[in-house]
Amino acid sequence: MRLAKSALVTVYPLPDTRLLMVVNIHAVNFSLGVDVYSKQLLPIGDQIAHHSGPVIMAGDFNAWSRRRMNAL
Repeated sequence: MRLAKSALVTVYPLPDTRLLMVVNIHAVNFSLGVDVYSKQLLPIGDQIAHHSGPVIMAGDFNAWSRRRMNAL
């Protein structure tokens, strides 16, 4: 069964005026290569790159191979 996976990016104000970005991801697991995996991660990486505050990224990364770990 192929189900779309998702990610949720939220931003919370901290007491010191910085913004905390929290990324929760359920990465794709149905493809053997890293093309689809990287395609899911790219927009998340762009958002993180443009964020100047602290970031917490958590979830099910489905990073079960060296190539996926490198993409992550």
